[in-house]
Amino acid sequence: MQLHEPTYAESLKVGWSLFWRGVGSFLVLTFAVNALLIFLLPELTRTSPSLWVALVPLALATLLCTFLVMPFVVRKLVRTPFRRFHVRFERNEPPI
Repeated sequence: MQLHEPTYAESLKVGWSLFWRGVGSFLVLTFAVNALLIFLLPELTRTSPSLWVALVPLALATLLCTFLVMPFVVRKLVRTPFRRFHVRFERNEPPI
């Protein structure tokens, strides 16, 4: 079997697919965590901003994206047929 390097256009398609799914889900999760935080703790809107109010939603959204969303994004990327190619996941067997 012959392996080929992706062209620039093919790399762009795969990169864009990862980017919009990854960044889009991160932004949605960040918005949801911020809304939930304000809903659960409305006193945060009446106090001066603190570093924790900024970091907690970002940390939570990062963890959720990393461990819950990105595995599904990668699976979707491997299953999606592009016009002239598809991304294949191939395991390398360890040497005996």
